[in-house]
Amino acid sequence: MFWIDCRQGIEAGFAEIFDITHRKIKRTIPMDERAKRAKQALEQIAPDNRLLILDNAEDEQSIQPWIPATGNCHVLITSRFAGWSRGIATHPVWVLEPEPAKELLLKRSGLKEDPAAAVVAQKLQYLPLALEQAAAYVSEQTGFTFADYLRLYEANEKTFLDRKTPGATNYPDSVYLTWRTTRDRLPEGAKAMLRLHAFYASTPFPVSLYIKGAEKLAEEIGEEINDSVVPDEVVIRDWKSALVAYSMALKEPNDCISVHALVQSVERHEMGANAAKVAERSAQLLLTTIRFASAPDTTAGWLPPATRIGSFD
Repeated sequence: MFWIDCRQGIEAGFAEIFDITHRKIKRTIPMDERAKRAKQALEQIAPDNRLLILDNAEDEQSIQPWIPATGNCHVLITSRFAGWSRGIATHPVWVLEPEPAKELLLKRSGLKEDPAAAVVAQKLQYLPLALEQAAAYVSEQTGFTFADYLRLYEANEKTFLDRKTPGATNYPDSVYLTWRTTRDRLPEGAKAMLRLHAFYASTPFPVSLYIKGAEKLAEEIGEEINDSVVPDEVVIRDWKSALVAYSMALKEPNDCISVHALVQSVERHEMGANAAKVAERSAQLLLTTIRFASAPDTTAGWLPPATRIGSFD
């Protein structure tokens, strides 16, 4: 079994495989040649099956040349990218179910039982990374419960989302940094959609929200890049596809998308002093859509119970 962290460089990872399997050869061979030889070796038939894990792949294009085309080497890819071609079998992992999420918190924290664990799991919207890091934080304390964690989290949301508490998985990045790094790969229009969406409930929203409110979307884009050209439906749907492709939004039935509550939290904190302005534009966009709605209850459940503009850092 061979494991490569793609964030550290795929070529460097394959070169390391060569070094491991050819310990007697001095490292005078250039890295690109060692990487090439390692891939060739994995493409050869061997007595036993091999497993190559390409961890944290940026997208399909970046790793496609490195996937062994022949031989008996199986490949497992982990990635936030979701737009894989049909030739690659995908197994999406979005969030955990409530009961497994609670069990993860209790197991990782070392607590046998804690009624507040279920509340924390719901607060973190069952996101595995956030659950892992919350449990790791509780386990580091003495006489500390999930009720204590919830109290601190609600008063210091950004601080906790940005904490690097690796826990049992040794994952090096915080929730905040993980989302932000992925977000940086998006086109400006998709980023604007994400900012506007940060003030809605984390429930399925129709893509028509942005198509009918294209002028407000253009204003939000213009704030960042000085360009307020109103996008057409084709362009907006391409931005929606980018959000789904990088797991920043989940594709829902009836031409809808949803955004995880913690992604929305990261977006709001990232806005800083501009949060109130973006929230106002987000409300205007929603009002535009309501005017186009075919039934009075079309927009039911779109707004969160309360939106606290003043609480964002």
